[in-house]
Amino acid sequence: MVCTPKYVETIFAHGLSTNAMNHKAHQLILHFGLPKTGTSAIQRALFNQRGELLKNHNTLYPGQYENHFFFQGLFSKQPESLIQIQMLRLQNRDGITDFLESYRNEILAEINKVKPRQIIISSEYFISMSVEELRAMHEFLRSFAENIVLFAYVRDPWSWSLSLAQEHIRTGWWKSEVKVTYRDSLTEIFNKFETAFETVCIAAPYIQGSDIVKDFCGRFGLLDLDFSIQKYINAGMQKEAACVMLLLNELYPVFDQNQNLITDPARDWMAEAIQSSPLSITPLRFSRNTAREIYEKSRADVEMVEKRYFAGKRFLSEQYSTLKTSDFDDTLSISNFTVEQLSEYLLSCMHVLAERAVEGYWTYEELIEIKNSKTWKMILAFRRLRVILFPINSHRDRILRRLTDSFFALVRILRRTQT
Repeated sequence: MVCTPKYVETIFAHGLSTNAMNHKAHQLILHFGLPKTGTSAIQRALFNQRGELLKNHNTLYPGQYENHFFFQGLFSKQPESLIQIQMLRLQNRDGITDFLESYRNEILAEINKVKPRQIIISSEYFISMSVEELRAMHEFLRSFAENIVLFAYVRDPWSWSLSLAQEHIRTGWWKSEVKVTYRDSLTEIFNKFETAFETVCIAAPYIQGSDIVKDFCGRFGLLDLDFSIQKYINAGMQKEAACVMLLLNELYPVFDQNQNLITDPARDWMAEAIQSSPLSITPLRFSRNTAREIYEKSRADVEMVEKRYFAGKRFLSEQYSTLKTSDFDDTLSISNFTVEQLSEYLLSCMHVLAERAVEGYWTYEELIEIKNSKTWKMILAFRRLRVILFPINSHRDRILRRLTDSFFALVRILRRTQT
């Protein structure tokens, strides 16, 4: 018996009662992206190529968002605690319920409309769901897919730990002072998915620097699409920016004591300025002792993944022998700066903000100048006259549009013949 959060019981029950009406795709690929394995790049690529996916492969990447993180909200006991829900700034539980019901209905309506053979759903947020929530999601996905494939990339624990630390600093989770270490359990993650979905996951090694978008598409027969990883990769963070960001997260937190999002646009500008400083030049790295510590903490997970999913091939464990490390204090903290270095860095951040303010000021002044010009006033006058003579979406408006389109089509033909 699937235990569904009470506030979505009515929504979910309605969905199950209409299974007979739902189109069922032959296959659904559930990509539960482990953090820092190119998940955002894959999502952005698939989202931008939705039309080609559907036309050439009868594959649907559903919804109006790159990331399918709202699926988590459908089955969460406390959806108001989820960051993706908090960012919507909905007023109360009723507003959240209405939004999630609408989201769910839109997904089902899109599937029933296009009737795809294959569906791809992707989010790194799925790994934080409980077995109970994953079981509820499984039941829902079964209502419109005959077969469900669970897929994830696995990254070596050293670059994964470093990249994940960077992401947690950027998003505001970590503050003050941190030391890079191995924090997640791959065994627990894979076990709860396989328990909830009653099937075996498929995993592939994430090779740093490889074209992850092309690799993902190749695994599922989508190779003829025009993907380029350079359009989808996220920028990294340097050591200087990471240390200052930790202090920013302490003084101007992103989340309050109850883990509720604090909306602060000024703080967001400060974060951008810190990461954009030209003085942020030192790559993030860890020491020999930290590398050894990560190896000890991750060894059981690495051996499990290599044995269960990589047919014994040591894609991950072999990375340890290729690491180039030395002995140094790799703790990330504002104390890594001298007073002079910190002053210089903060001045560089102030300059970045000042440049943005100047650009914004002149943009505003230029807009005011355009608004007050005679040319703009003439354009507005012609616009009002057109609306009076040819009301929007009226019969006369449609005739005018056809005449205009025909005229410009004739001009293009004449230009081609002249050349």
